[in-house]
Amino acid sequence: MHALLKTALSAPGYRKATNIIELELALREIEIFGMMRDPERYHLSLYGVPDAKTAWGWRFEGHHLSLNFTLAGDRLAERR
Repeated sequence: MHALLKTALSAPGYRKATNIIELELALREIEIFGMMRDPERYHLSLYGVPDAKTAWGWRFEGHHLSLNFTLAGDRLAERR
């Protein structure tokens, strides 16, 4: 999943996202119910079929982060 995030985000954006994910470890230490905190509990969802010509999207989310991407595809290529 991190390779996909690196591709989709700028370097500062990827750094910010990974810092947010890593905060789960700090919260685990200070919260009473901290064992529920896990930086691995972030999920990837795909919508549609990844294709250069048609619309599709994906979502990466967890407790403190939600990123949504929609790729429109090259609809002009279908008309040629």
